[in-house]
Amino acid sequence: MMNAMFIKASATDAAQLATMPGVVRVLPVRKVKMFLDRAVTLTRVTDVWNQVGTDNAGAGIKIAIIDTGIDVGHAGFQDSSLTIPVSFPRANNSTDLAYTNSKVIVARSYVDMLSSPDPDVSARDRVGHGTALAMIAAGVRNSGPLATIAGVAPKAWLGSYKVFGSPGVNDNAGDDAVMKAMDDAVADGMDVISMSLGSDIAPRLADDPDVNAVERATRAGVIVIVSAGNNGPGSGTIASPATAPSAIATGASTN
Repeated sequence: MMNAMFIKASATDAAQLATMPGVVRVLPVRKVKMFLDRAVTLTRVTDVWNQVGTDNAGAGIKIAIIDTGIDVGHAGFQDSSLTIPVSFPRANNSTDLAYTNSKVIVARSYVDMLSSPDPDVSARDRVGHGTALAMIAAGVRNSGPLATIAGVAPKAWLGSYKVFGSPGVNDNAGDDAVMKAMDDAVADGMDVISMSLGSDIAPRLADDPDVNAVERATRAGVIVIVSAGNNGPGSGTIASPATAPSAIATGASTN
């Protein structure tokens, strides 16, 4: 989704790179943090369920969750009726195939791209943020101690693209990892990319590589959904890359 290289360089070397022929721009890697999410009835999900049937909602659709990973052992991601598509499951490392099943068909980790050495570079969710978002998007109906819950599109397949590392070590991700995850999600044939993350540092749209990556993904036919951020409700508080013109930017709401 971006014609770029990610390298480690000093400020002096970066300045020299910027003068080389063929180099359009040299940008620092930005820190990206997780954003909160609220599922509300205002989206009229039940109206869609009534039209297509709850059991069929999301059938044939692949949803990429770019976040902290997905707990593949959770009851919300067990569906023996689903068949793994041809050429799946996929992972960056063969050991991460253990974090896939008939529901979660991709388990990629980008933790080795983060700034601090991490004790766990696997696709396992050590935080829960990504698991919660995946459950909201496409979780299978299951009963817990407090309630019975289900995702919006329970028959959809999920792709797990882990860009956040271990708690207290890599709580933030680099936008280089996010862009690489987006690139892989498009190459994997995901129909939807969901990102509940972003950076409060939002340059001009034309100079924002994350925004440009979102625009290219949408031109490739992928629907990209990005949370607007944890700030607001004033003007100028939408985080990048939710500022991308073609992104569906989502904000929290209360009744």
